[in-house]
Amino acid sequence: EETGTLDANLAFLLVSSHDLYDTPGQNDWLVPYRLRPSYGALDDAVQIVVERVARRWHQPARRARDVRRAETLTALDDIHAQLAAAGVPLVLVYHPTVSEHGAGLRKEHGVFADWAQDRTVDFVTLDGIDPGPAAYRDDIHPRAEGAARIAERLERLSEGRLRPC
Repeated sequence: EETGTLDANLAFLLVSSHDLYDTPGQNDWLVPYRLRPSYGALDDAVQIVVERVARRWHQPARRARDVRRAETLTALDDIHAQLAAAGVPLVLVYHPTVSEHGAGLRKEHGVFADWAQDRTVDFVTLDGIDPGPAAYRDDIHPRAEGAARIAERLERLSEGRLRPC
């Protein structure tokens, strides 16, 4: 909303199962990490300590799962509407968690797929990316190697879809 579409001609929105319930505005009481460039490692350490202490003092009321899901889908609708108004095609990209690579996709995958189908938004699942320990910090967040693999897939997905600079 603040910066518009930055004159984009294609938008990828990367989501995972947890994103269906990790609603926008949920942590507005806490300044998000990395709103500004870091001054260095000491600044990073102070910021992390402040965040952890603040979380212990202030625990916002937890909203019901169905409420959070509805908020997330509404936010997706808002993003889609803003991009569509600017003529920017959206590709919703589902990034399976490490555990999904072994146990199969969660039901949230289907919710995102249905949302995309109902709005004729392209939907892609990033399967086949090796979730080994060198690629991921935890069940969800990639390390540099995992991020590079995701970027390579997104690069291939964008071939032929970008207008010349």
